[in-house]
Amino acid sequence: MSTVKDKVVVVTGSTRGFGFAIAESMLEAGATVAVTGRSQSVVESTLTKLQPKGRVSGFVVDVRNEDQIYKLVDDVIAEFGRIDIWINNAGYSNAAGMMLDMNPQDALDMFMSNDLGVLQCTQAIMNYMLPRKQGMLVNIYGQGSFLRPASPTGLYGTTKAWITSFTRTLATEIKNSGVQILGFSPGMMTTDMLTSPIVVGERGKEMMKNFGFV
Repeated sequence: MSTVKDKVVVVTGSTRGFGFAIAESMLEAGATVAVTGRSQSVVESTLTKLQPKGRVSGFVVDVRNEDQIYKLVDDVIAEFGRIDIWINNAGYSNAAGMMLDMNPQDALDMFMSNDLGVLQCTQAIMNYMLPRKQGMLVNIYGQGSFLRPASPTGLYGTTKAWITSFTRTLATEIKNSGVQILGFSPGMMTTDMLTSPIVVGERGKEMMKNFGFV
């Protein structure tokens, strides 16, 4: 990760889990990092943990809110002078279970965060990077990204399948623009989405037992 030294990196959804791990690793590699979370208290707690590792600032942002995203871009540039790398990590799984047992509202909530959030963040940062003809956008994949069945987290997997299609389409559309587009699949991780899930239905509970070996 030596190539990120002295780069300015934005990591959405970085107050816990994989996003926090990315931010921490970037700082250790010499990058300047902007972390985001939905509440001031959580952002401040995250900064307390990360500040000993390098130059980092925190911003309260809900990626479902377009105005907050564009303000984030402006605020990071105002503080650090530029943005070199943007990592769309924000996302979550609000429930696990069989597709036919799921509440449609859960699907909408996940789409608004995991997919609409990625779209809005991408549009905001491309508005900055494309005229400069440089920068890197990274979208985080997950279970479902490669169109394999994702039970019992099928709704979450569906949102990640969307991100794969979106990322590949975007990469084709802006080819030779000078901006790099990457999709990264980290594999299974022991975050709270895996260890403390909300499970709907008896079949979903039985399937979640299979993850105990993790």
